[in-house]
Amino acid sequence: MPMRINKGCCSLLLLTVTMILFVSCHSGDVDPMIDIQQKKDSIYALLDSSVSTDYIKSELLESVQKEDRLSSMIYYKILGKRMRSEAQFIESVHFNRKYLEEAVFFNDTLEITEALNNLGTDFRRLSMFSEASNYHYKALNISEQYSKKHDPGFRGYIYSLNGLGNVSLSLRNYNEAESFFREALNHELVQDNNLGKAINYANIGSCFELRNQYDSARYFYNKSLECNIRAGSALGKGLCYTHLGRLHEIGKDFIKAKEQYKLAYDVMFEKTDKWHWLEPVISLARINFYLNNYSDFLKLISQAESTAKEIKSPEHLVQVYSLQSEYYEQKGDYEKAFELFRQSELMQDSTVNLVKANEFTDFRINYEREKGRRQIKSLEELNLKKEKTNRYTLIIAGLVFCILFFVFILGFYIFRQRTKTNKILKDIERFRSNFYTYITHEFRTPITVIQGLSEQMENKELSRETQLEYLKSIRRQSNNLLWLVNDIMDISKLKSRVNKPDWKQGNIVVYINMLSETFKLIAAQKDINLVFQSEKEDIEMDFVPFYIDKIINNLMSNAIKNTDAGGEIYINIAEPSEDLISIRVSDTGQGIDEEDLKNIFSLFYQGSNVKSNVGSGVGLYFTELLVKGMNGTIDVESVKGEGATFIIQFPKRTKSGSRLDFWNINSPMNPIFPIVDSIQSRMEDINNECSMLSDENKDVDEKYCILVVEDNNDVINYIKTLLQDQYNVILANNGREALAKASEAMPDIIVSDIMMPEIDGYELCTSIRESSLLNHIPVILLTAKSSVEDKIQGLKSGAEAYLKKPFDAEELLLLIENILSRRQLLKEKYLTKIEQHVSDIRVESEKDDKPYYDDDKMNFILKVTRIIDENIQNPALTTSFIASQLYMSVSQLNRKLNAIIGCSTSNHIIHIKMKKAKKLLRGSEMNITEIAELCGYYDLPYFSKTFKKMTGYTPTQYQQLSDLDI
Repeated sequence: MPMRINKGCCSLLLLTVTMILFVSCHSGDVDPMIDIQQKKDSIYALLDSSVSTDYIKSELLESVQKEDRLSSMIYYKILGKRMRSEAQFIESVHFNRKYLEEAVFFNDTLEITEALNNLGTDFRRLSMFSEASNYHYKALNISEQYSKKHDPGFRGYIYSLNGLGNVSLSLRNYNEAESFFREALNHELVQDNNLGKAINYANIGSCFELRNQYDSARYFYNKSLECNIRAGSALGKGLCYTHLGRLHEIGKDFIKAKEQYKLAYDVMFEKTDKWHWLEPVISLARINFYLNNYSDFLKLISQAESTAKEIKSPEHLVQVYSLQSEYYEQKGDYEKAFELFRQSELMQDSTVNLVKANEFTDFRINYEREKGRRQIKSLEELNLKKEKTNRYTLIIAGLVFCILFFVFILGFYIFRQRTKTNKILKDIERFRSNFYTYITHEFRTPITVIQGLSEQMENKELSRETQLEYLKSIRRQSNNLLWLVNDIMDISKLKSRVNKPDWKQGNIVVYINMLSETFKLIAAQKDINLVFQSEKEDIEMDFVPFYIDKIINNLMSNAIKNTDAGGEIYINIAEPSEDLISIRVSDTGQGIDEEDLKNIFSLFYQGSNVKSNVGSGVGLYFTELLVKGMNGTIDVESVKGEGATFIIQFPKRTKSGSRLDFWNINSPMNPIFPIVDSIQSRMEDINNECSMLSDENKDVDEKYCILVVEDNNDVINYIKTLLQDQYNVILANNGREALAKASEAMPDIIVSDIMMPEIDGYELCTSIRESSLLNHIPVILLTAKSSVEDKIQGLKSGAEAYLKKPFDAEELLLLIENILSRRQLLKEKYLTKIEQHVSDIRVESEKDDKPYYDDDKMNFILKVTRIIDENIQNPALTTSFIASQLYMSVSQLNRKLNAIIGCSTSNHIIHIKMKKAKKLLRGSEMNITEIAELCGYYDLPYFSKTFKKMTGYTPTQYQQLSDLDI
């Protein structure tokens, strides 16, 4: 990178300057009694802008002859600036280099910094960006070392930042350039320097312009213009006018662009800075060319060409040749146009790109070569035993190479190990974050039901039957919480080995068969066939009943969740050898992705199909711990879409060698019976779901309709009890079902959970916003995910509001009421806009296919209105006709239009027809029959009756009132 190389150069220069300063401090050429600053001030006082350049050169020659180095330094400095302002950059480089030599002689860091910055500016004007950046970095380094923020010398630091920013800008490193300019601007704001602020505001504006951020660019250019006006800088004002004109030109507003360029041309015409003056000249020529003012174009482009050649500015000549080529091409002189185009491209490639790339390389090579020469010369002078030293150096170099090679190998090995460790830590952190996210959801969902139903029971007079239903829901959710806590505690105990397993000896076939019988109830509810198979009826082994319970429970729960209706689940027990027993649990469900198989037993892991079955990520990890706790192994085989098979193998006998108690099926402590209770609880959930989903048909015309989407039956039941007294409530258990029901029923509001099967709440919001049929429906998200990032994601997906579980019932009701109130206001707003724009719809639609408004709902209304307007005389213009044009059903069209503007499609048709009729009655000489036909009414009495019903007047009365201007 250029920056790194320039910093190295700066360090070497700083060392060189320091040595020179050290030597100069001990020289006797300068009389310490001379007041240097006083003499400098007296010379500056004599050399104002009215003094000619020739006079200064004569004074310089005289001071050189007298060996007056202080005066010579000042004259070199002034001549360098004058040459640059006159665009004589080669001469400016010569004088500024002499200026730098004298500044180093006097140990004057302020003058050294200014000289280096002047050289950087000169080389930048010459498009030699490598040398320009080199000098600016040297100036930056010295000013940073020797000047504090409030010292006069700190101006050099700011100028260095400006110079580096301009170099980066020329090399198209816009972000780097902006960072330099903003740092410089901050210092200028502290010093309240209007001219400095103006320069940096303009430079920052250039960065935004080159990144096509034109509004931001215009803001900074106007800020720069204000500062230039306060500073009284004519050059600065001219540059700002040029920048603003260029923005108008980009926006195709050539008239305003020409005005700005003309202001810049006039302001800078009398100035000697021809390099900057060329910008408005070329820009004015270009605008005149675009406006076909060829005489002015030829005059200005000729003026620009001669000036660019005079000051040897290749970047301006590129623009001149390019414009001339376009002009001759337009005039049909293709030979001359091609020749000018070739000159433009040749100069662009050779002068800009090669200079930018090769100058930097050449400078670096020359610099390294010169440094090498100095080092060789220094070694020859200081070391008389070169051969012996070289021999030792060679030996040391060999040793160093070996050491470096070893260090490289060691470092590479450490790097790889650290990379692996970091990846493992990141994976663990990601898994843990997902785990806590889902665990939070699992906790907050039952808490929402328990808290909400408890408040309902406290604050409302409920029937005995309703109270019992609420208590059943509370009990189910309390059990869910307890099972979740128990699972987490069991994992903790297994990992810490706090409790010793309670080993028993017994018939494992009978035990697992009893467990499978309890799961047949749930499988039957989902129309799944669960089959238990065993090679033998009696297989004795040592086992831990609690472990077996949990293992079978987790594997069967996963199998039932992932198997669709009509599928099958098999539990098979076999003896692969005399000492081993094998248990296989297989299903015909969704299967597991190959990538997920590698991590299926990892803690916190959520598979790629997590959206279809949301879980905490601990079940299979817990299962593996239990299997290992019984000295067994567990493996999984699966093909995506064809089901999965879990294979567990246990040794028949424990290694403890002690006598074990025999497991008895009739034991009162048999842990199977609590599992039966959990199965019954799950059956209650399923029955509860069926009863809720069947009770959804309400009169949609009397109340607002709300669609509630939630995968937890108790939560959805709780929300339904909150809303059913005031609203028609429709229920859905997942996002896919919600989209289908929303398309059919067109609800007024959707209240949805986020974490759901198949399609989650975020995807549901996005699908609604992208649907032309549903995008008018507001969505409220309910979730246990409470981080700011989750809330932002929900709002970005299009949600109207975001409520955290457990939510307050009154808050949800007020939120729904407020949203519906706002929707009513929007209906009135849309009706007003229709009144204002209905006559312009057809005209606007014929101009282009772009939306008339940014509002999707307004565009839908206008689209319907345009169809009515275009087919107003068509006798077949009905609600069915419009619905077919929009690829919607009649009911969907009526519901959507009613939701947006509060009226049916047929009423909207009549409204548009009457609007046109009133317009024609007021402003045309046609008779009423002709007007009626133009409005789609071919039965004059029916037209008169409808018109009177809508306006209170007959068409004849309305026309007479209009003639009287009443």
